[in-house]
Amino acid sequence: MDRFTDDIHTLFDARYRDAIERLEERYAESTYPEHLGLDVQWDDLADVNEDVAKMVLRSPDTGQDTLEEALREYDHTEKKLLQASVRVEELPEWATYTVGEARKGDINRLIGLHGQITKRTEVKPKLEEAAFECHRCGTMTYIPQGWATIREPYECQGCENKGPWRLVESQSEWVDHQVVQLQQPPEDARGGVTASINAHLTEGLTDRIESGDRVTLNGVFKPVRVKSKTRHDTVLLGRSVEIEETVSDEVNADESVDEVLELANSDDPYAVLVNSIAPDHKGDVHLKEAMALQLFSGWRRTAPSGSFHRGSIHMLWLGDPGTGKTGLMDAGEELAPRSAMTDGTGSSEAGLTASMTKDDFGDGDEWTIAAGTIVRASGGLAIVDEIDKGDVSDLDALHTALESQKVLVSKAGRHAHLDANTSLLAAGNPTGGHFDPTKEFVDQIELKSPLLSRFDLIYTVREKNDDELVRDISRHMVDSRTAAGKHALGMELTEEEREQVEPGQDPELISQWIAYARENCHPLPTEEAKDRMVEYYTDLKVSLPERYDGAEEDDYDGPPLPVTARKQMALFRLAEASARIRLSDTITVDDVERVIPKVDRSLADIGIAPEGASLGEVRDDVDVAEVGV
Repeated sequence: MDRFTDDIHTLFDARYRDAIERLEERYAESTYPEHLGLDVQWDDLADVNEDVAKMVLRSPDTGQDTLEEALREYDHTEKKLLQASVRVEELPEWATYTVGEARKGDINRLIGLHGQITKRTEVKPKLEEAAFECHRCGTMTYIPQGWATIREPYECQGCENKGPWRLVESQSEWVDHQVVQLQQPPEDARGGVTASINAHLTEGLTDRIESGDRVTLNGVFKPVRVKSKTRHDTVLLGRSVEIEETVSDEVNADESVDEVLELANSDDPYAVLVNSIAPDHKGDVHLKEAMALQLFSGWRRTAPSGSFHRGSIHMLWLGDPGTGKTGLMDAGEELAPRSAMTDGTGSSEAGLTASMTKDDFGDGDEWTIAAGTIVRASGGLAIVDEIDKGDVSDLDALHTALESQKVLVSKAGRHAHLDANTSLLAAGNPTGGHFDPTKEFVDQIELKSPLLSRFDLIYTVREKNDDELVRDISRHMVDSRTAAGKHALGMELTEEEREQVEPGQDPELISQWIAYARENCHPLPTEEAKDRMVEYYTDLKVSLPERYDGAEEDDYDGPPLPVTARKQMALFRLAEASARIRLSDTITVDDVERVIPKVDRSLADIGIAPEGASLGEVRDDVDVAEVGV
């Protein structure tokens, strides 16, 4: 052990001396010094002594004792750090898994599990070592405790009787304790059941993570007997926590960065993206372009005054059945670095946002906070299909969350704020299932005006009736299914067939492109771009009624386009996304001109488009004030 201690002290001298000095300062002032710890990277241990590094993984308790004893004996501290812990993090790749991947060889070893926190309990005191007094002779017996029911002594060491016992709380040892549920991230479990594990956190690890956080929990992988069965459950006894702040880990190699830069600097990066979104879906290019912008999104910030500006782009598709909305949404889920998908048929308010309930999760009847879809997708894309099938009162819970990007959960005097930096892609059918050409748009949707106003883009997806277009789509569907069949049978495809079923680029590379842009690009507009955005919104807001076919100035007593300032901000966010696709920190006039048709088309689809919109439709028979776009 002396050799180990000398090597650990060498490591402290070389890389952790400043951190230990800061720890000593905090230790002297702390009311709870047992909550403090020194974070040490595993690779650093392996560099000075590979045996110590391996011992930490294979014999976690012995390794932990060795590291903490070395910290207590470190000569450069004025005060002994008697209660501070050492937390080993950044475990090697071969000892780090996604939830559900650990196996029997990892039992009783220190491993890292990557996942998302979906539930957590409150922090409560837990018995670490219970002091029992014998009622007959008064002898004290001390019993280490687990995390379930209290373990009592078998017999008294004084009178050798088997009780009765009295728990002496004042002489027992207690720790702060919290249980969290770590679940496989939704984008890693597409098409299957998500694995999860309960993790027990104590002392300085408690209250550091919230429901919805993406983390790597490093801890001891333990089996738990389920009654008298041979098949055991597992838990993780936490030793350290690494919180994932961004999605930048998606771009994890220099060669990936080079490929991303090559795509962004190609002649037409926007076409590359569109061709990579659901290649077997013919048409609806405007939806694919809008999805590409939504995946890259704008960037959020807070002004010195405290006002919050969201960057997430929200989009709603309202369409006839069988128009391919779900297939496009599946493509968005695949490309987004982070995503979570649900449907309105079975999603309650709690399932969409978050909930606080009292249940048996943890050690008993405790309050737990569970993350819903938009919280679990924070930093990425939340997808809600069949949104029209959900209860309208449940959908109202999305209203504040979509704008503030926070979910507030309150119950029984308890409060929690969860991050929901999430773009929402929602789709549904009009009232009655199909669009009725004799009815106005606002009469064919049950979503309330405040929620509709949160969507930057609203598109209608209607059945195609043009003979040539229907024939073209039909041919594409038949050819795509044939090509998919030939691929499944291992047959060679023609170049044309490959284009019909293969994306323009590897979806994983597109995900890395999105992650890189969201992490590294924070574009601001040129003066010319700002002028163009102002010009567009002003023209949209106050132009004369003559812009509407058949409208006379004397017949119109209100603004021709009662849109709100939210549309100006939507245009700004879309322009930011356009610049991010190019990995640029500058929004140009070209970016603004690129996204204006997307806004025009959206307005046209709900019946209030300005002149020159992509659909060529201009109507003045819709009371848009009810929609509040």
